[in-house]
Amino acid sequence: MKYLQKIYLKINNWVMLLLSNWKFKKGLITEIEHSLRKEFLKKIQDFGTDDFYQSYPPLNITGKRNSLCRYKVYGLDTRLTKNTEVLDIGGNIGFFSLYLSRFVKAIDIVEFNTDLVKIGSKLKSYEKIKNVNIYNKDFRKFASKKKYDVIMSLAIHKWVGMDFDSYIQKIHSHLKKNGLLLIESHILYYSKGDEILDEIKDNKLFKIIEKGQIDDHDGQIRDFYWLKAK
Repeated sequence: MKYLQKIYLKINNWVMLLLSNWKFKKGLITEIEHSLRKEFLKKIQDFGTDDFYQSYPPLNITGKRNSLCRYKVYGLDTRLTKNTEVLDIGGNIGFFSLYLSRFVKAIDIVEFNTDLVKIGSKLKSYEKIKNVNIYNKDFRKFASKKKYDVIMSLAIHKWVGMDFDSYIQKIHSHLKKNGLLLIESHILYYSKGDEILDEIKDNKLFKIIEKGQIDDHDGQIRDFYWLKAK
């Protein structure tokens, strides 16, 4: 079954590449978007598969998760300022944080997947974005003397290879005093799935200051929480 699924995904990527080529020839997408999609579709990705996982609104580049919607629903428009320094854990292709870069002082992205880092770095270079650093690292090995105002953990905590308590402790160590953590659950199905509220409530390092829910693509609902470091 896995073999057949892999064949299907390869064929699907090939079809999407042909579609991207056709759109570029017809002038429906820009040269930079075409170049990014060609790079992305070379391999089967865990997140995004045949389309970018994140959109990039400034260039009208679409993706499975709408970055403008996320910016508004998470309430980032009211929490980010030109003095805010942000850490994005597991930033994927980085399009979301590259979009957010215009609203903050600086963003550091930590992403383990080298292929995704290349794509994000290419867009960063094209857009001449100077206040974003993209680190091709495993978060477990990430070390920085910098302390952040905001850390984002967006549907990533199950994939970092750490138990939840250790993960939260490491995040806390990278936050400034009274810093904020935006943590998002994985997809919820029929009120089941990734329930992280109990783990968050039991944690002594953070206080919950806001809870929300987001459905930014295909009816795939996730909870999110704003936590304040104690």
